[in-house]
Amino acid sequence: MEVLASDLESRLEDIVRELLEGDAGYVVVRRILSPEMVAKARAAVTYGLPCIMFHRILGVKQPMRTFDLVSRSAVFGQMLAHAGLNNVLEKMCGQGVKCGSYHAHTVPPAQIDSQSIGTGDFTTASSLAQGLHIDFPYGEGHAAFLTDENPPRHAARTCQVLWMLDDFTKENGATVVVPGSNKLWRSPKQGSADDFGYAVQTHARALGMAGDALIYTGQLWHAVPHNYTHQSRTAVLGQFLPYYFQSMENH
Repeated sequence: MEVLASDLESRLEDIVRELLEGDAGYVVVRRILSPEMVAKARAAVTYGLPCIMFHRILGVKQPMRTFDLVSRSAVFGQMLAHAGLNNVLEKMCGQGVKCGSYHAHTVPPAQIDSQSIGTGDFTTASSLAQGLHIDFPYGEGHAAFLTDENPPRHAARTCQVLWMLDDFTKENGATVVVPGSNKLWRSPKQGSADDFGYAVQTHARALGMAGDALIYTGQLWHAVPHNYTHQSRTAVLGQFLPYYFQSMENH
């Protein structure tokens, strides 16, 4: 499902229905950030990260995270204050919804010395910079929350927001999502050929332009492919959850 940021309030019920009960389980919001906001956020995240030419020297191959965003630039507070987005988050997680995690996620080039750019196809585990996973429950919470004794299954445990600070393409590692996997109510089993094969057969890519956002529940299976371009790809990730759940980060 795709919506314009300007339509978040008018399509609130449709969005919530898709996130909780839809066949996809995620929503792409177009143009939620202005070009000026994207530029400010990108500059604030990039400052302090090792530049591309040092990736090989430092051995950086995995995604890099930048924390403490709100203190880096006022634009990150403005992103959190979007009225239409907050209506969605409150509808999903209830009054008192809190931000439990907020950081930038940068995927560096996977083959900075290669003269050829990879296709970015998702076919094997080696094509992923970060494997299949869910975002909530995390850690030891899996056994406690993903059981039949924890009703209601249709209730969102968390709502995730990914703000794109660069264009998301297949070539630069746009997020892999597995439509409908949020309704499976379990985490993908590590090393399971069946789960991985299911993801390969049914997956979609969260493609978008800088300034777009992806909204999904914490139970949606997703993964981060390698970036086969010569430029890094950055997003801001936010996790929002009911006030009574323990945060993943200490804010």
